[in-house]
Amino acid sequence: MSIPVLFLIIAATGIGSKVFSKLCSNMLSENSVAKYSLVLIVNSLVACLFFAISGGFKIDVNTVTLLYSIAYAAIVAVSIIAGFVVYRYASISNVNVVSSSCSMVCTAAVGWIFFSEKVEVLNVIRLVIMVFAIVCVLFDQKNKETAIASPTERKKGNIFSLAVIIAVITACGCLNTVVLKAFSISKEVTDENSFFFFTNVILLIAALIVFAAVCLRKRGEFRASVELLRPKRLISIGGNTVCSNISSLVSVLIVARMDVSIYSPISSALGIIVGLVGSLIFRERLGVFAYIAVAVACVALII
Repeated sequence: MSIPVLFLIIAATGIGSKVFSKLCSNMLSENSVAKYSLVLIVNSLVACLFFAISGGFKIDVNTVTLLYSIAYAAIVAVSIIAGFVVYRYASISNVNVVSSSCSMVCTAAVGWIFFSEKVEVLNVIRLVIMVFAIVCVLFDQKNKETAIASPTERKKGNIFSLAVIIAVITACGCLNTVVLKAFSISKEVTDENSFFFFTNVILLIAALIVFAAVCLRKRGEFRASVELLRPKRLISIGGNTVCSNISSLVSVLIVARMDVSIYSPISSALGIIVGLVGSLIFRERLGVFAYIAVAVACVALII
């Protein structure tokens, strides 16, 4: 399968993932360790089934693959929770512009420094363009915050809170790319399905332990959390999981065939465009700077 087709698959699953993540964010209206743990439990269960089926129920693991799985499980857990929280502070489009741009800059630098990839002029131009996109979004977000009169709503639009969460998402995005790239070029690991399967087994065990500990320590947490197991909410969690898993599998195929410093700008630009589509689906109000940022991302993608 050609690389352009693989990127189209990532874009399509990305739209699905953003939509389901937004729905999950809406149902997690408050920070609750028990609820987040339960979401991770459902997420990892669906993912284990997905990778078991996609691998033909042939699971093979060795020590190196297991170590990669442990590292990737930690990245996945933080990414999922941060992804749910961040949409309380900004639109899908704005979040994706900043997080995708920051991830692109950082992962391109990682490719140059750690994987000895060649520094190309076009990639440097893309970096500059995407940094400009970040500035556009900050203007858009600042204008929204200024226009909000209510102190409660102003807190939701707080740029500092948004910056902290996006910094976490950016770090996870960089680590995600680095781990996938290292795994894809390693000759000591087993197959991708086994890697992702054991990643979610580890995630499931950790989430179960945390969920049980919180429910035993605080009465009422179990009853408050199981409302997430309603059919419509399970569909949102499961849909997000399946879309993310397909994207992860395809990403491994892509980074194995091209440099991180080239893959990152393209995937980041696609992420921004996907974010705009997600915002339009949820009819989020976007300022002029948000549209400028998306236009800039399209330029970065075309060149």
